[in-house]
Amino acid sequence: MSSSPAPASFPRIAISNLEGRAQPTHYRQLQLHRLQTELTKSQIEIKASIRESAGHTLLEADFEYALVLFELREHYESLDPKNELATTRQIELGNDNLDRSNSTSIVYVVPITHTLLYSVLSPVCTAIAAGSCVIVELPQTLRSLTSTLRKLLCCSLDPDTCAISESRPAGDFLQQCTLVLQSWPESHPETREACVSPSSLRAVAVVDRTAHVDEAARDIVSARFSRRGSSPYAPDTVLVNEFVLESFLACLLQHMSPYMAHENGSVGDSFKQKERRPFAESQRIFDTAEKSAGMRVVIRGSNGSIISVQDRDADLLNKKISGPVLIVHPISSLDDGVDFANQSADRTLAASFIFAALPEANYLANYIHAHISCVNHIPAELLVGPIAPLHHAPSLSPRYSRSVFQEPRPQLLNKTVLTGLVETARNDSSDTRFAHWKKSLEVPLPPMNRKKGRDVDFFFQALLTGFTLVAVPVLVGLGITVRYALPYIRTRL
Repeated sequence: MSSSPAPASFPRIAISNLEGRAQPTHYRQLQLHRLQTELTKSQIEIKASIRESAGHTLLEADFEYALVLFELREHYESLDPKNELATTRQIELGNDNLDRSNSTSIVYVVPITHTLLYSVLSPVCTAIAAGSCVIVELPQTLRSLTSTLRKLLCCSLDPDTCAISESRPAGDFLQQCTLVLQSWPESHPETREACVSPSSLRAVAVVDRTAHVDEAARDIVSARFSRRGSSPYAPDTVLVNEFVLESFLACLLQHMSPYMAHENGSVGDSFKQKERRPFAESQRIFDTAEKSAGMRVVIRGSNGSIISVQDRDADLLNKKISGPVLIVHPISSLDDGVDFANQSADRTLAASFIFAALPEANYLANYIHAHISCVNHIPAELLVGPIAPLHHAPSLSPRYSRSVFQEPRPQLLNKTVLTGLVETARNDSSDTRFAHWKKSLEVPLPPMNRKKGRDVDFFFQALLTGFTLVAVPVLVGLGITVRYALPYIRTRL
């Protein structure tokens, strides 16, 4: 892989893209082989850079590194040279080739800083597996992880098909590319295609009164406060049924103790002291909470804070949170939670995390508008990397599927049955097969298989309800009267 301070050095990439150099299956396998070898050889340096640059724990760095290797292996094992060769010969063999696809174009990756190793290598591995040339935008910074990544990519990948850019190329070059934009909205020039991750979309967790409160608190604390609260999938607001609010807050405080220990310096000593200061945004949130009568700071620390918001009109409830701050808000019912989660009608949530018994969870998952819904757990792999790209099915891992960087190019050889009917009718007006086929389509559709029931309109239902409310007390009173009055009457007689 080449490193370029200026896009002028990308003619090698453009030529390789035109020649299809990155498309042969054996070449793609070789690139993934070389990348995996360099990753395993540099794993100590990579994980040390993650901890130093991002302040992640050893487990968090290990998991990010392992997730990259997992996706790389998944892509490698999906490549089958024999099967792909057979696919290219389908027409020669007299068959339709409906599954044929081609790589789209040059893939230009603009990563987010959150879990940078994964955010870079996940789309890179997918682009390699799809047969695309790839360019990664990695400006020179003081972060050791950036330098480690640049060295890793330059040492392992072919400079004719992979490159690093330190600045954004001109618009005419980007028009040839599929732009992988992991932080959006962001101003960018027009491109041939864009694979956009909507990083501004919010994630909401809902804790119903039927949930296992302690497990919900444990998962939500881990999602919000791990990796210093930087994951775009970390829940921005937690909607808690008011009947379990206090017990939920108590469980949150209990599960936050490891993060408070980290703040006191018992763990994570490799993270620089200057990075332990609260984020500027977190400070603004605290200033707002302290001045508002409808907010209460439950606990405050640089590595984990909880704010309980009672005022439903507070702007904080609709804000995308970046940092180790958890916003909790009470709800009165399932419908109240659905209405609040969907209050921005024009914006679907990035994710909803639902903690409830299965019937209630099913209701919430069906009616809360979210790109992905997780019930009674928050997947660990979802918290690594960017939000899944729009207009593609969300995937936990790999975050990017090969189809994102490929275009369907089906090849049809054999005439369809309908084509034969039309041609026959055109050449022979006496042939009746087309007319019979058309007549068969005019047959009424099969009846709907619905259970029979009585139609009860609103007013009749109200009448039945009123009658029940009046008749039941009268019948009960009559029964009691008969029960006790009848023996008395008999004794008098």
